[in-house]
Amino acid sequence: MKFKIFLSSAMREFENERKYIKTEIEKDVVLNNFFEVFSFEDTSASGKNPVEIYSHEVVNSDVCIGLIGSDYGNILESGISPTEYEYDLFNRAHNDALVFVKNRETRDDEVYEFIDKIGDEHTYQTFNDLYELFDEVRKSLIDFLESDISKITISQYMKLFDVSRNTAISDLNDLVSKRLVRKFKDAKTNVYKIL
Repeated sequence: MKFKIFLSSAMREFENERKYIKTEIEKDVVLNNFFEVFSFEDTSASGKNPVEIYSHEVVNSDVCIGLIGSDYGNILESGISPTEYEYDLFNRAHNDALVFVKNRETRDDEVYEFIDKIGDEHTYQTFNDLYELFDEVRKSLIDFLESDISKITISQYMKLFDVSRNTAISDLNDLVSKRLVRKFKDAKTNVYKIL
């Protein structure tokens, strides 16, 4: 099992960044073993309401990566953009969104207000280009792993990913063989540490 990442942004403004983040996580030896990315543009056509789809996905994600630029986006009936709505939903469930603000000379007025709101609740990083963005995303995801599961037992892994004991042992041993985690004894139990 992997941690689920939800990408949140004004889709048109960040089309390239969204694709780049997803591709780089899938190519990264460490991140690919721990994370899978949900990107709304990858959903199939259906009769479901888009707000219902992304609301369900963001609440059921472990990590929300928010990208903020100059375009606030469309306004929902609630009076805020989908990106701000996703941010609010995620933070009610988890309260630890990872937000990255693109350096821009001009922004919609609502974006300035949204950035102020984010700054009151969380720290965020700024970026200028794709490479700088992914460097910051990667650092933040590694920090997430280190703070969330720097050391984990088989029982904790089972609970965290809702898997059987055999699956937990198999997954952890696979990570050991890939040299992403190290196994050691702590009192009477095996403990796995992220390298």
